[in-house]
Amino acid sequence: MVRTIGLGLARSEVVAFLEEDNTWKPNHLAVALSTLDAGADLVYTGVERVRADGSVIDVLSVPYDRSLLRALPQESRRNTST
Repeated sequence: MVRTIGLGLARSEVVAFLEEDNTWKPNHLAVALSTLDAGADLVYTGVERVRADGSVIDVLSVPYDRSLLRALPQESRRNTST
């Protein structure tokens, strides 16, 4: 619910989510923003699960199917421009 309220109050063209128990790599936002600037409609990333000692358990990632976005009814797409 808080995320929904935050989206409603957002005044930016871009919104990024980071849960309290996750971290981003140092260049995550720079790479995401440059990808959007290059013409991408959206940016998403996989999840790298890491143990407390820093060793990687696995990487969870599913290729994005662009046709799913196009299949959304127009009224369900949110205009985030200011």
